[in-house]
Amino acid sequence: MRSAYPSSLGDLGMTLREYYAGQALQGFFSGIPFDPETPMTEADDKYLEEVARVCFKMADAMMKQAEK
Repeated sequence: MRSAYPSSLGDLGMTLREYYAGQALQGFFSGIPFDPETPMTEADDKYLEEVARVCFKMADAMMKQAEK
């Protein structure tokens, strides 16, 4: 497993896959306008799980592409 922030101390912190997924998540939510009537804290768990699944799918695709 590749580290997002490799160091001489070993693999500490998040993996590169987790880093990519976090970047995808940030991009995903940057396109959603703020709605004070329906804050994200009220979001359905199924919706949030789907967003996470898609972000990790994007991360996997990015890692696969980087291997080429």
